[in-house]
Amino acid sequence: MRSRQHADEGSITAVALVLLIISTGLTLSAASMAWTQRRQLASFRDSTKKSAEMIKIADSVQEFLEELDPSEPDWSGSAVFTDIALLESEESCTVTLEDISSRFSINSMNTKMISETEVRSFLLPGMGADAFQQDREDDGFAVDILARFGNVFKEEFLANYATSRGYWNINTADEFSLKKVFAEITGNEAAAEEFHHKLRERRRTVTLVKPEELEEFVGVHWFDRVFPCINAFPSVNIHFTPDWVLKQIISYPAFRVTAPEAVAREISSLRGSRAILQEELPDMIPVQEKDEGGNIILPKEQNRLFAYMGTVTWFWQISVEKDASRLIRVVARIPDKRGPEGELHREYRTVYEVLPW
Repeated sequence: MRSRQHADEGSITAVALVLLIISTGLTLSAASMAWTQRRQLASFRDSTKKSAEMIKIADSVQEFLEELDPSEPDWSGSAVFTDIALLESEESCTVTLEDISSRFSINSMNTKMISETEVRSFLLPGMGADAFQQDREDDGFAVDILARFGNVFKEEFLANYATSRGYWNINTADEFSLKKVFAEITGNEAAAEEFHHKLRERRRTVTLVKPEELEEFVGVHWFDRVFPCINAFPSVNIHFTPDWVLKQIISYPAFRVTAPEAVAREISSLRGSRAILQEELPDMIPVQEKDEGGNIILPKEQNRLFAYMGTVTWFWQISVEKDASRLIRVVARIPDKRGPEGELHREYRTVYEVLPW
């Protein structure tokens, strides 16, 4: 099996990471050329009918995703899973569709999410949240997180609860990580400094940046370069995030959730039986808005929990197994700057693939 991405890659610049994570906005660029070359190479080297069939099956799954209503939540009862079951029967294969972005995004998570939750229990001896942040600042981001951050976190955390597949949410990502990815995408350190200063000032006001405000906030000149890598859409799908990750997010002190463990259990139970809508979350998750004196200290509409948790899966892994061979493909959903409500149809791009030759 050959991969377009080396398993032993360690540190990676934001520019290279963006090209690997998402190739949107690039015409006749390295990323789009890589896609064309991948298809040509597959055609050249694929001498068996089986391999061609597996590529076609993965293409079908990607089409199933694109046919879904853009405003529909991604959940286990979605029509895509029914379509996959029929495809498996027709093609005598096994297909797995897995959300791989609804975990802790290792490239953008902030230090307090580590130090103030049970995530800290997965730090290796001698490592702390601040040391992790400095390591990421000095040596860059990662695609292969086991190779890159295996000296910081225990393997169990990196393998089961963390991911490198994710966008940077302007409201919840670490501010220094946002500054770094902005600088490396744009190539303009001065603009990144200005962006960082503006971001810090906005966060001091405890006011979220709404999706419709992002272009103006980032700057019209830079928006097309940094979007969708930097966006204002919730990064974690409440339907698919692992139970342990869900519990940590709900229990994060800054989110001020009432009875967080009970809330996490209720969500874990509910999400398997029906789709949860984005607009339901504020009523479903009780948060403390007032202090003991009755003064509002954090209005619910400005609580960053609801900028963190959503109902969209941004990165899917498609696995096709047939006759002892396996194909793996990762696809990314390309958001409309207006959000799912503004989309006429879903768009997915292949960002990684391992072919069965």
